[in-house]
Amino acid sequence: MKKISIPILALLLLGVGSLWAQDSKVTTGVVAYQGGDFEKAIKAFDEGLKDPSLLKEKNLPKAHYYRAMTNLKLMAMQKVQPEQVMFSIYDDLKKAKAADIAGKWEKKIMAEMPNVAFGMLRAGVAAFEKASDRGVTEEESTKGYRETIKYMDAYGEVSPIDFTADDLRAQSYLALNDSAKALAGFKAAAAKYQANSPRNPDQLIAYVYYRLALLERFMNNDIDAALGYLKAGKVALDKEHERFQKKGDAIPPEKMNAIRMQYSQAGDYITKFRLDLLLNAPDKLKEALDEFEQAIQKEPKNYLLHVAYAQLLEKTDETKAEQIYEQATTIDPKKEIAWFNLGALYVNKGVALYKESNNITDDLEKAKAMQEEGDANYRKAFPYLQKAHEIEPCDGATLQALMNICINLSATDESMMGEYKNYKQKKADCGL
Repeated sequence: MKKISIPILALLLLGVGSLWAQDSKVTTGVVAYQGGDFEKAIKAFDEGLKDPSLLKEKNLPKAHYYRAMTNLKLMAMQKVQPEQVMFSIYDDLKKAKAADIAGKWEKKIMAEMPNVAFGMLRAGVAAFEKASDRGVTEEESTKGYRETIKYMDAYGEVSPIDFTADDLRAQSYLALNDSAKALAGFKAAAAKYQANSPRNPDQLIAYVYYRLALLERFMNNDIDAALGYLKAGKVALDKEHERFQKKGDAIPPEKMNAIRMQYSQAGDYITKFRLDLLLNAPDKLKEALDEFEQAIQKEPKNYLLHVAYAQLLEKTDETKAEQIYEQATTIDPKKEIAWFNLGALYVNKGVALYKESNNITDDLEKAKAMQEEGDANYRKAFPYLQKAHEIEPCDGATLQALMNICINLSATDESMMGEYKNYKQKKADCGL
């Protein structure tokens, strides 16, 4: 019996020693972490967690928690990149929570989740920006978008009420040509925004609705749905901008200027797309005119609204269209489109009068009068197009329109041939 008991005792002692060795690694890691030796700490935790079943129950959540903390420290010190450790950190915190039977670590674990969320978001944004870089290969771009989706999946678990995860994931699917998943993602983002306004104002929500409108229009050919999303996007944009404005002096002037610029650009995108939809939906023209009339009353200094309204009016009331374009040129004289559109309107009138006069064969006086009226419209158009040319010197459409006017008026005004040569040379100088 004694011969048998000795090796059994040795075997038992060997097993206990192995358990103690695993637990000692956790202790070593914690001490190293607290002493700031994070590389030693990681090595100790990795060894201690090689076989989690050998750890004492109380040490298992501790090991996972402190390994996550160590990686967070290394990431903050830029010793490791977020993409190298973020999923490991998240996995360790989840495992720590699952192993925390006594509930001792839960408060600490939950306190670290915002840091994990921020890291996931930062890594996801970095992956998305890299994938979107024109200098990367198609293979690198695809990989980047797929990485973004993985990060946003994890970020969405940590921050379930933030629409950003669904938005960035949907943008990635859109870039990967998966329109169905993109549409579902943008819808989820919009629903989260409606259910939970972001703690901090976020005007980027407008682009969620803008992309929804694009997909409804070009994937589903549903103009009504697209218009609905654009309307909702403008409401959300205005709401978020108002939240920024209420912060007042708490926002530095330079940042507030950037916020106003972002607001203006997002609004321009929505308005331009809405205009395009309405211009291509004749059955909605009356609705569009009424809506834009109300809009310019509410926003009398909104340049783009005036231009959009004038473009719609060209279909029904050219005289009023001229008036609205004139108003737009006074709102922002440095923008080219109202000057060009007003000039083009008069050019089109002149062209129409000449075409009509060419069909008159039995009344030469009437035909001549119409041509003179056509010339008068060309003369009206000329200064507006010149102004557009000053603002955008190399715009091909403006230069061509000016050249055409010069040719049409040269029959009665020889000086116009000199102007024609001038604009022809400018066109050549611009490489057009």
